[in-house]
Amino acid sequence: SCIVLAQLVRSKGTRHCVTLLSIIPDRKHSDAMFAITTLERHGVDTSRLQDASRDVTDVGLPTSFVLLSEDTGARTIVSSRCGLKEMDATHFQEALAHSKDLCWCHLEFRQPGIPQMLRALA
Repeated sequence: SCIVLAQLVRSKGTRHCVTLLSIIPDRKHSDAMFAITTLERHGVDTSRLQDASRDVTDVGLPTSFVLLSEDTGARTIVSSRCGLKEMDATHFQEALAHSKDLCWCHLEFRQPGIPQMLRALA
């Protein structure tokens, strides 16, 4: 998680920072406000978030939960994007162009259009 990474970066005394590059339904959405406030309180930069409210309404933050079988210990993770689209490749490329000293990226993509975003890293 970004919070754990931010704690590690701070504990090492480096000049690096942790920035979340993601899409959110709307900065005024109650779940998004909670997430952003929590991240910022722990030193995560949220200035590169893409706000989807210009394109769609009635969406929420993606959510997941884990089902655990007491009998077998098997786990099943159930996720929903709650109607939220993936980040635009253009937003991704622009955010990278404005990033300095990028030293590590964790990427998670679930929709088509990934090759455009990966080319931006080359």
